[in-house]
Amino acid sequence: MKKEEFDKFYNILAGEEGCNVTDQCCICHSDHRFTKKILRKYFPKEDVNKFIAWCKSKGGYCDCEIIFNVEY
Repeated sequence: MKKEEFDKFYNILAGEEGCNVTDQCCICHSDHRFTKKILRKYFPKEDVNKFIAWCKSKGGYCDCEIIFNVEY
């Protein structure tokens, strides 16, 4: 995934279709369900397992940790 695509993914994940991050809360189920849903919907050519492994290598062990820990 290119930087521009990651930025788009990140914004969707942090938005209403994902963790819905606000100043006061963040929805997370301690898994990658939003990541998988977003990748399948917006990035169908992306290898989901490979992307999640890359995120985990950067501290993204669940959806909210991708938002707060992973930088491209």
